[in-house]
Amino acid sequence: MTSRETLLEMGFDPRVVDRALEHSDELGAAIDWIENHPDSADAEESVQVQPAVAPEEQAPTESRPVEERLAELQAKAAKRRKEAEMQDAEERRRNEEISRKNQQQARDAKRDLEVKQAQKQAAQRRKEALEDKLYKEQLRKQIEQDKRERLAKAGKLDTSPPPPAAAAVPAPKPVVTGDVRVRIKYEDQTITKTFGQEFTVAQLGDAVGEEFGLSQFVLTTTYPALSIDPQGDTRTLREAQLANANIVVKLA
Repeated sequence: MTSRETLLEMGFDPRVVDRALEHSDELGAAIDWIENHPDSADAEESVQVQPAVAPEEQAPTESRPVEERLAELQAKAAKRRKEAEMQDAEERRRNEEISRKNQQQARDAKRDLEVKQAQKQAAQRRKEALEDKLYKEQLRKQIEQDKRERLAKAGKLDTSPPPPAAAAVPAPKPVVTGDVRVRIKYEDQTITKTFGQEFTVAQLGDAVGEEFGLSQFVLTTTYPALSIDPQGDTRTLREAQLANANIVVKLA
C-alpha cells in the first residue's frame, strides 16, 4: 500500500494528503508535515477515527511511529472538533438569549405604548366631559338670567299705576318695548340689524337669506356656543339667546 493510500485510509482529506506528499512521498515525513500544519486545507476537520492499520500492512520500520503519530493527530483533531462544537453551542445559546431579550424589549415597548395611548384617551375623555359640563352650566346660567330679565320687565309693567285721568277707563294693555340688535357675519361681509322683541329666529333666517342670497345655512355663535337651523324656529331672538349676539352664518 502506498503512502497516499495509507493516509487516505486513515481518514485524511485528499487535498491535505496531496499537499503533504508534495513535500515528501515518505509516510513518516508526510505525517510530520500534517502534524506541523494542522490548519492547512481543513486538516483538522478532515481527520476521522479509523480502525488501526494492521501492522503487517506497514513497513516494519515505520509501523509503530506512524500509528502513534496518526493516533496523536486523530486525538488532536477530535479535541478541536469538540471545542468547535462547544463554541458553536455557546454561540447558539448567546444568540438565543439575545433574541429572547429583544423579543421581551419589543413586548415591553408595545405594552408601554398601549398604556400611554390609553392614558391619553382617558385624559381626552375627561377634558371633553369637563368642557361639556362647563358649557351646560354656562348655558343654564344664561337661560336663568334671561328668564329673570323677562320676569322683571313684565312685573314692572304689570304693577305700574294707571294714569289718574283714565281712572274710569280700562288701562291700555302694556306694550313691551326694546329692540334686539344682532351683528351678522357671512364670509367677508358683516352687517348689523335691529329687530323687535317678538322677532323670531325663523324671521331672522329669512332676513339673512335675503340679505346674502342664501337658502340652506345655520346660525352659529361662539358664546354661548350655538348652532341653529332657523327654518321653522318660532322662538324669539331672546329665547334663542341671540339677543345682542355676534352671529356667524355657515352653509349647511
